[in-house]
Amino acid sequence: MKQYGPRILLSLVFIVGGFGFLTNFAATTKFVGIGLGNIGLPMSLASIALVIAIILKLGGGLMLLFNYHTSRAAWMLIAFTVGATLMYHMNWGGENNQQMTAFLKNLAIIGGLMLYAKCPCKRCKAGSESCCSSKTESAKEA
Repeated sequence: MKQYGPRILLSLVFIVGGFGFLTNFAATTKFVGIGLGNIGLPMSLASIALVIAIILKLGGGLMLLFNYHTSRAAWMLIAFTVGATLMYHMNWGGENNQQMTAFLKNLAIIGGLMLYAKCPCKRCKAGSESCCSSKTESAKEA
């Protein structure tokens, strides 16, 4: 199967959300402040954090959609998703199954993005033997 469909579907989640962040900046800043408070950071960083989130989410989503620096885009979106997961989806206590479901959905999204994210280490970038796969895995694929 071509990689167009999965890449487009993954990117749309981030593009639509990133555009929403951009068009509702004031309200989203308050929401980001709450998330920062959830992980012990000062709410005063909310505007800066939101600008970073827009760059990661909207920028990474557009990069992934247009197949531009796809690995870098995937890492940007992984960074955003990990941050959002830590800020908003870690409270599983009591009857709050929605947070666990959101957490698991984010893990699934990260898994999908990992299909596009190449190892960023110097050894793998140089094209020499990959540090990310064993020789037995390479032999199985051949």
